[in-house]
Amino acid sequence: MDSYSNSLGYISFIKNLGDSNSVNPIASGPTGPVGPAGPAGASGASGSLGLQSVSNYAYFYAVMLLDNGVVSDRGDNVIIIGPTASISFPQAGPKNGNISRSSNFFGDTFILGSIGTYSIQFQVTVTTLTGGQLSLYLNGVEQLYTVVGISSPGQITGMCVITTTTVNSIINISNVSTSYITLATLTGGSRMVYSHLIINQLS
Repeated sequence: MDSYSNSLGYISFIKNLGDSNSVNPIASGPTGPVGPAGPAGASGASGSLGLQSVSNYAYFYAVMLLDNGVVSDRGDNVIIIGPTASISFPQAGPKNGNISRSSNFFGDTFILGSIGTYSIQFQVTVTTLTGGQLSLYLNGVEQLYTVVGISSPGQITGMCVITTTTVNSIINISNVSTSYITLATLTGGSRMVYSHLIINQLS
């Protein structure tokens, strides 16, 4: 057989490989079943410790006419709080932790047992025609940024955040006006008016 014949035979073989009716010797077979799961990997490293939860709070209140200051001698059931005197909140509501009221008779001094940062909220209704001002004292020192007041009868509402640096720190809510303020008793109706103090440790 000459070289020309060999060439024709080779071309015919290549053509047959490309024919769609011919069997492709390198075609893939069907996919096999999924194998069993491998063993679990090693546990990852523990995450960093989160912030410690704080649950230290207390609620104190006062029933006006019964729990605060001096009743005037005018027979009008008015409670008088003098300059530098503190507001009493002698009644205890829900609490948790080591925030407490001192054992003094007036119930106007409160003890923050732990070093930390605290949110303080208070509300007192006054009937003084010229209003008045209240401020928070921490360990006997007035915190000037906590001063709140009104210029006519109404509610004096204060809220602030303080940080203590010693255990058993003391706070008071005091009259920083230059004159007496009078607290409401039956304002707005026939029921006694209340004042409120809420202390909540933030951290």
